[in-house]
Formats: sequence, structure tokens, C-alpha cells
Amino acid sequence: MRVAILGYGSRGDIQPVLVVADALKRRGHEVRLTVNVNSADWAKRSGIDILPMHPDAEAFLKSPGGKQLLAKGKSSTLFRELAALEERHNDDIIRVCREACRGADLVCSTIVTVFRGAGFAEALGAPHVCLATLPMFRTASFASYLLPIRDYHAGRLNRLSWDLYIAAYWLGQRRVFNATRRALGLPEWKHRPRVEDGAFIHMYSKHVLPIPDDVPRSHWQGGYATMSAELRERLGERALPPGLDEWLAAGPPPVFFGFGSLPVLDPAAVLRDVVLLCEKHSIRALVGAGWTEYARGALPETVFIAPAFDHDRVLPRCRAAVHHGGAGTTAASLRAGLPTLVCSLFSDQPLWGQRIEQLGAGTTFPFQKLEPKRLSAALGVLLRPEVAERARQIGQALSAENGTERIADLVERFAQSQGISVAVRAAGVSASQCLSSYTDLPGK
Repeated sequence: MRVAILGYGSRGDIQPVLVVADALKRRGHEVRLTVNVNSADWAKRSGIDILPMHPDAEAFLKSPGGKQLLAKGKSSTLFRELAALEERHNDDIIRVCREACRGADLVCSTIVTVFRGAGFAEALGAPHVCLATLPMFRTASFASYLLPIRDYHAGRLNRLSWDLYIAAYWLGQRRVFNATRRALGLPEWKHRPRVEDGAFIHMYSKHVLPIPDDVPRSHWQGGYATMSAELRERLGERALPPGLDEWLAAGPPPVFFGFGSLPVLDPAAVLRDVVLLCEKHSIRALVGAGWTEYARGALPETVFIAPAFDHDRVLPRCRAAVHHGGAGTTAASLRAGLPTLVCSLFSDQPLWGQRIEQLGAGTTFPFQKLEPKRLSAALGVLLRPEVAERARQIGQALSAENGTERIADLVERFAQSQGISVAVRAAGVSASQCLSSYTDLPGK
């Protein structure tokens, strides 16, 4: 089977679909994956057929203007700027996506590329499925994560909030989507297509956020796409930063602090707060640098600053986690069984923080309210035995899942339901063994 996966965004957007692409390739399928130029060199080390395209999304987010937009936490303004950036490079995006889809039997998109994916699949006459790392559906169960109120306690209002979210995304990029359709020889969309009613495979666990019952039956839940040790090795990311292994072994499990791509505008102040927290709570702290440049001057032995590292190797050796609530980082801290504080800023981050709090595995507050007293109180919550035990239970449930293979199973079964011949040749298990394990998979 020839599969086109239309990825777009920063590494956090690309990594989950790269993991799925690798799983499908191991099963003998031919996979092409589009990525932004900022992720191209890294992604090519996987051995997947990578097609790079502009813009450099990461460069924009790391720029002074991008950092200021992130710091304000206004999703609408940030998304508007990102949409303008995408429109300036639309010709290149169309060219690369067209090449990725050439001869494809199946087109897979992400939330960011779902409207494009639907158009390319239509032009190709191929089926389309969205690989979603965050919810995109209409439900009465809770409100859209882009609104300040998480639940209106009225099904009609909750569903309306999702309609507004999807419509806002459509309206913000309608010119881009219709320019793509014209380039493909398709008629323009006069009204918003209801892409949310199409085929979706959700790449987050039912133990964290189950798909509500009122969501269309064309939505299925696979679990988290977790990078294998072999793929991590090919990407050159198995080795730990110098000194980290020794520091971890030299004392009790630390608390992990990492804010990923969030703009820490005063790194020195954050480090001072972390040092004080270590003294107050008698803990050690592992600070993941992410996109922040922390001054590496004299620090107490209780604090270690590390560049990027394999979360699946390091977080199980920690005691708790404090981070921004990105979908991938949330999955990693929960899979490691860590009580977690989410300091959310925008997009789906507040949703994952809310879910962690509802599950009893941690707490959350907005990144803009990050200050020593609040952080200390939240850390006290994480260190409670009952919170640690609940996080441990969730970690066990997530570790028992194999989200990556489940997602690959769902992709294959969906393809079969659309009349595409699927042959599993290299997954280490027969197709019948893979597919018969799940009675809720799509199919005829």
C-alpha cells in the first residue's frame, strides 16, 4: 500500500506522524511524509521518504515576534500569524503535497492539514483519514479547548463551541484551501466542508481522554504514538546528555521541569525559583532546556540543566513533572507514571492540564500565572501520596497499551474497508493476528 502522510508544523507536530510512518514502513508499506524544512534533516535520519517544504515554522516561533505572540497566549492571534505565513508559502506546500500524494492509495492528514488532505484525496480519488493528536469533533460532553470555559454544562452550547472552533480555522485559511483546490483542478469550496464527520484516528489514549459516545462512528481511538528505541537510535537520540546519567544515579529521583517551546522570557528568574523550590521541598530538579537558553553558571548539586533527551528513558527515573502540557510531553510524563503540573499557555494545552486534574494525577494553572508561591503550592499537590499513586496507576495503563501498533492497525483496517489491498510483511505478526485483536476497528 502506498501512503501519503501530510505533516506540517514544528517537531511536536511531526514526531507522532513520523512514528506512525515508521510503523507502516516496517509492515512493508511505501510511505511518503511531508515535513517543514526545520524538521527535514532530523526526519530523514529515520529512513522514511521525507519531502521537505517551506515555511520554517520553528524559526517563526523562535523569532522575537513569535516569542511575544506565544507569551501572550492568545491562540487566535498566533494562529492568524501562522496562517499568513502558510499563505506566503502556499505554492511550495501545494507542490510538495502533490508530489507526496502522487500514486498514493491512501492520504493521511493531521489536524493542521485536514482540509488540504481532504482536497488532495478528492483530486486523487483516494480515501482520506486524519491522524489527530488532539480532539476535532462536535460533542456535548465538553467545550472546545480554544475557549476559556471548558464545559458549559449544556450540550447544545458545548457542540456550538466546537462548531465555532472548526469554522474559525476554516475561515482563517479559506483562501489557502481554495487556492489549493484550484491548483488541483477542483471547484472551490463555497461552504465549509464538514471534515470532522470524516475518518479520524485519534492518537491519544482512552485512559486520558476517551472519545465521547456522541462523536461519529468514523472516529476511532488508537492511543499514543510512542517512538521505539530503534527509531530513536536512527534519529541519533538514544545517548543521554553528558553527565545526566551519573547525576540521576547520585541522588533521589528529581522533579522534571520543562516548558518545551514556550517562551521563558526570564530564564534566570525561573532558575532562581527552581533552586528555592529544591530547598523548600527537599527535592532535586532536572531542568529540560527546550527552546530556552538558561545560563549555566554555578548551580547547586540539586539542579541539573539538560538539552533535549529521550523522555522515555529519563522520565521514569523522575518523581514528578512540571511542563507546558504539549500533547507529546503530557503523554511522556503520564506514561512514566509521574504526577504532573501543566502550566498551559494556548491551543490544546489547557485541555490536557484539565484532564490531568480531573484524573487526580496532578494539577494545572496558566503559564502566565507562573510565580514562586503558586508553583510551590502546586508542587505540594504533586508530592501527595494519593496523587503519586493515581499517576502510577495511569502510567501502568498507558504502558500496557501499544498505541503505535494500534494506530497502524487502524490505518490498515480503514484502508481495507475502502477496498485497498493491505499486506503486512514485516511487522513481526500476521495481519490476521493484528486485526482480529480489536473488535471496534472500522471495516465492512
